[in-house]
Amino acid sequence: MKKINLIIPLLSLLLSGCALLFNSEKTFEDEFKNTKTYSITQYLRPEEYRSDISSATITYNRIIKDSIENLKIYFVISRSTKSFQVDNKGFVKLDGKKFEINCITEASELKSKQESSTSSTTTKDSTSVKTTYNTDTKTVSWFDDKFVVELTPEMVNSLLKTDEILFRFYFGPEQVTFRVYDFYLKQIKTLFKKES
Repeated sequence: MKKINLIIPLLSLLLSGCALLFNSEKTFEDEFKNTKTYSITQYLRPEEYRSDISSATITYNRIIKDSIENLKIYFVISRSTKSFQVDNKGFVKLDGKKFEINCITEASELKSKQESSTSSTTTKDSTSVKTTYNTDTKTVSWFDDKFVVELTPEMVNSLLKTDEILFRFYFGPEQVTFRVYDFYLKQIKTLFKKES
């Protein structure tokens, strides 16, 4: 019984720590532009398996100036070098309704990094033991497509009622879907309901 009494507080402490770790909400007040900005960043993987599109970093921005709201979503989508650039039209599905969205392209950047792996071989004879180390280094390259989507008031109303968000984008012949639900969706709804 003592173990259970100890586990419950430790588990709640761990979960609250994780919630703080993954809370990416930020608030900015800009005295120069006279704006207040609420922002959340989320990281998603596509629904499709074996896709040339690996991930998306999505930032939801709610900018308020003189009681007027400007709602934008900033995407950074990582894709392989053999894939096509994102089409300028996509879709979002909210509360059963499909909306066409314009992907306002900001940039497409080629990125690369080096990955190294080391292996060892040990040989032994009657006089000694010899270990040889081999390091293999390869360069991995990909593109980051950066674009912005503006939300209409109708989209925001549907977003506040939906139980999931589906983003659909096209990269040449390949289609990619990002699904937002559960904790991530609650974060977004809280952001859009927040009092200015």
